[in-house]
Amino acid sequence: PHASEGLREDPDFRRSAVRLSCEALRFLPDEARSDRELVSVALLSSGAAIRHAARELQEDRSFLIASLRRNSSILCHLPEELWRDREFVLDAVHACPSALR
Repeated sequence: PHASEGLREDPDFRRSAVRLSCEALRFLPDEARSDRELVSVALLSSGAAIRHAARELQEDRSFLIASLRRNSSILCHLPEELWRDREFVLDAVHACPSALR
């Protein structure tokens, strides 16, 4: 990472960085990667951002379903174990019918 630690702590810088590239999320401190609002901003630009989110958000089904409603590309980046969970798959299909593809 090239940004100073102080800059990476700045909320406005964080939002701007993740809007430009979801990869920026992986260089931010752990608490930033746990921030629902910040991760949601990153997910709007790329579903791949979920890979850099904190584990608790990657496993938070309600967060994932809400995120799917805004960006279906998240589907390609979800952990395989979620696809084995019937309830999650039904919720995902309801939120994003293209999940059946």
